[in-house]
Amino acid sequence: MARKNEERLRELARSSRKKGGDEKSKKGEEIEAYKSTKTLPDNVLPNQVKVDMANQCVILPICGNPVPFHI
Repeated sequence: MARKNEERLRELARSSRKKGGDEKSKKGEEIEAYKSTKTLPDNVLPNQVKVDMANQCVILPICGNPVPFHI
């Protein structure tokens, strides 16, 4: 996984050099479906798969805990 991250960083560096390294180039941003576990929907039960269209994520049970994944 670390190797893939390094390869991706090199690709991004090459593409920014080709563009001239201008400030208008796209920067990666972190996507947060929920700020904390308290903001998860109330109707999510343990061991239940739920699709939250409002926040564009899928909530999957991992070891009985709901974990959101951004789509």
